[in-house]
Amino acid sequence: MRNFIPRFAMFLTMAFAIMSAGAQSFPYNNPTYIPSAILAPQTLSAPGSFIFQTTGQSTLTVRITGTCTSLAGTLQGSNDATNYTAINLYPIATGTSAPTAVASYSAAGFWKANVTGFTQVKINVTALTASCVFALVGTQGDFNGAQF
Repeated sequence: MRNFIPRFAMFLTMAFAIMSAGAQSFPYNNPTYIPSAILAPQTLSAPGSFIFQTTGQSTLTVRITGTCTSLAGTLQGSNDATNYTAINLYPIATGTSAPTAVASYSAAGFWKANVTGFTQVKINVTALTASCVFALVGTQGDFNGAQF
């Protein structure tokens, strides 16, 4: 019985130490996980604009659907929420040829753009006479306009 109590005490101490070590949390420094940024679909029926917060994303996909009669617009980026500059769009191709960058859009479609370094992206619609729906998703990863 004399040996039982010290051994039982040692067993309890070790069990407590193991449970305590399991409860510790360790910070993760690398890789940093940045989830995709998704903007709820925006519907426009007349010229206007709206802002997408990139939250550190590097690639933006833009899908425009709807009637989109007389559509004209540009994609613009900013790193200070005041000054905007044009961003080229690359149509997401379904064929084997590499897509050509465009500075503006004029019809419904699906595009990709490099938004690295921008904190905001503005969809600027300068002409529109029928309803269009704009869906934007920002993701991480290397941008390569020729690879789709």
